[in-house]
Amino acid sequence: MAPVITEMESLNKVIDDHAHSSVPPDFSAPSARLIVRRSETLKIKPPLVIRRFQDRVMGPGSPEDKISRDFYRRDFRELKPEKQSEVQSLHSKLSNPATPHPYLSKGLTFTEAWHLLTEGYAAENDKKYPQEIRAALSDFCRGLEKDIGEAAKAGEFFDEFSKADKALRAAVEARR
Repeated sequence: MAPVITEMESLNKVIDDHAHSSVPPDFSAPSARLIVRRSETLKIKPPLVIRRFQDRVMGPGSPEDKISRDFYRRDFRELKPEKQSEVQSLHSKLSNPATPHPYLSKGLTFTEAWHLLTEGYAAENDKKYPQEIRAALSDFCRGLEKDIGEAAKAGEFFDEFSKADKALRAAVEARR
């Protein structure tokens, strides 16, 4: 277990060091759009990871939904009134027309992309989604992996990131 923790800490350091690097969603966005459209056809809600991804890539349709999805893993209207008040309070603290808070802006950072990727891996195996949605989530994750890699290349830290990622994967595989 110790090697996995050590390698995870090393990877987290790389991610933290480049947290604010921009990640253009060139490869993941098409899969996310497909999942949204297919979910609408099936009359189901898109997986939370896709809604959170869309909040960043398309910009939050509702800042309250973005905040509640990130902090409570539910849409705003699904929250109890006291939680809705907390979300509204946080939103008002972030809202400043003169200097908009980056959290409410459109765009995907390296840290956000990484967290969405790990959330996407979990959603791929969630049996509550039909097989076609899970397969599309797999495509989404592969696209997001590629987006993250391309962002690391553009930010000139690909070697550092790739080395840490491979070391973690090797440590996890060695545990099996």
